Amino acid sequence: DSSSKLSAAQEDPIDAIPELGEALSGCLDAVSFFRNPKITHLLLNLIVRYKSGVSDFSFQRFSNLVMTKRITEQLVKNPTYIQLTSEQLKALGHDHLIMRLCNRYHHYVAYRIADYLNTSYEPIYNNWAHSLIFSNDTQDHIISLLKNSGHSFDYVQLATAACKRQGNFEQNVKFATKLLDLNSVKARSLPL
Repeated sequence: DSSSKLSAAQEDPIDAIPELGEALSGCLDAVSFFRNPKITHLLLNLIVRYKSGVSDFSFQRFSNLVMTKRITEQLVKNPTYIQLTSEQLKALGHDHLIMRLCNRYHHYVAYRIADYLNTSYEPIYNNWAHSLIFSNDTQDHIISLLKNSGHSFDYVQLATAACKRQGNFEQNVKFATKLLDLNSVKARSLPL
């Protein structure tokens, strides 16, 4: 009797639960639909503890979910206050999220997310440059920021945007001319 208890104590309890894979899959589904970090962290800890005992566990699905949870948990905080579940982020898509952040003037947050996801910064830089053009900043300061950004912009597009600014049209044309002078691509140096 005592030898059977000893052998039962030495066996891994995970082997005795054939539905564990299905249970962990259900936990993954639950994590993707909850926003409360306390609940999702408990479920993720449970998954991490028992995933090694499941032969058909989807590590790719798990890592993708952890990646989206990191993003959604950061978006809830200051300065963005965007509440999304992992499923909502998946439906929205990373490109749309980045553009939504840019349109809310959260270019730095968008840059950090693009860096984390290893996606292109190009839309973020272009949106930032257009936001600068339409800002109330001085023309010289805007040009200085664009020059010192370390990024090459389509200055023809920016000059076109500068002509559409509110205010004195002649000053806007002078500003557009200054932007065109920054253009290093000769094929794009056609006059407005």
